[in-house]
Amino acid sequence: MLRIRSLRIIRVLAIAVLWLTVSQLALAQDRDAVRDPAAYVARLRERGVISHALQPQLQNIANELVSHAGSWPTAQVNGPYDPRAVNIYVVETRAGGRAGPRGLTERARGTLLSFPRERLIIADADYLAEVKAGSEIYWQSVQRRDGSVKTYDAMAIAMIEGPDRAVRSRLGATDWRSGTNELFQGAAALLLAHEMGHLALSLDPALEAWVRRPRGLAGPDRDRFWACPDLVDAKIQETRRQEAAADLYAARLLAKIPTSSPQRLLYEHGALFLRNAEMGKVVAMLIVISPRGQMLMQRGGVLVSPEVLRGMSEMLGRDAGMIETVFPSTHPSSTDRILSLYEVFANTPQSAYYGSHTEKQDSAMWQMLIQLMCSSIKPTR
Repeated sequence: MLRIRSLRIIRVLAIAVLWLTVSQLALAQDRDAVRDPAAYVARLRERGVISHALQPQLQNIANELVSHAGSWPTAQVNGPYDPRAVNIYVVETRAGGRAGPRGLTERARGTLLSFPRERLIIADADYLAEVKAGSEIYWQSVQRRDGSVKTYDAMAIAMIEGPDRAVRSRLGATDWRSGTNELFQGAAALLLAHEMGHLALSLDPALEAWVRRPRGLAGPDRDRFWACPDLVDAKIQETRRQEAAADLYAARLLAKIPTSSPQRLLYEHGALFLRNAEMGKVVAMLIVISPRGQMLMQRGGVLVSPEVLRGMSEMLGRDAGMIETVFPSTHPSSTDRILSLYEVFANTPQSAYYGSHTEKQDSAMWQMLIQLMCSSIKPTR
């Protein structure tokens, strides 16, 4: 009996040492990016985790944003590191099963990260691929006017099926990596502009520590916890303010870029597509993991297709960490924050949405969904 207990203790200590070692390696990689970003980028190249898919499209968007921001001489995507430029690197966070550098590549999963002093932005290639594929299948549905893909389902479909399968099954042999469309351009512009906001305002959430779950959570509550701001550590309030500042910077930057057509901003439709598509994806997740799922959908009025709900349920069952990428531990979900974007467009005379204030209704609906879901979670501290 004593030997069994000793073996258990040794096993627990070994796991603890391994966890500390992995954490230290991750932090070391983050420090390396700050201490010597050029060497860090060289390491990314050596390990073959830099993705060149969508590079031309992202480069054109980055050029447009930088020219209107007026804060940097240039921007480059996947190029040689330039301390004067905005340096954007698209990284395969999972790299087809091959482990990329720990730290930044793990933390960038499902999002983008920025380092202001280094003018460095890391973007998850898988996430951008889902945005591109989702925008393609929805754009073609709009062009055909058949309503086969709803805006709320587009990103969820691309995430559940994968970009290649989603585009192939709905658009034939079309490759999502080639070409572009208005919706992707606006979505990518919003994502990059937000990170440029971090650069311009010297806001740096990328190196913050993870937030621990409270005790007493089991089963689906371990995932649902991440969607509940009131249950997450108090420092979320500070990062909320930082993220809101970066969002406001992004919205104002996009509001500076009109098209030749009157009453139109170049990136507004795509930016709002991202808002709606992200909301649909997250609502599908909440419906699947919440014991009040059907009530959430009915109360919120966001109609997610049964096919998407089935696929989301299966995917969440395979990937227990997915909720953490949609509701990052260090700040609120992208959907919660993107809701503020509409208000800036509604106050911009050049916008197609000028004078249209539906922001408060959308925000109230979203907050209601979160409150309904989180009210059932009873952790113990």
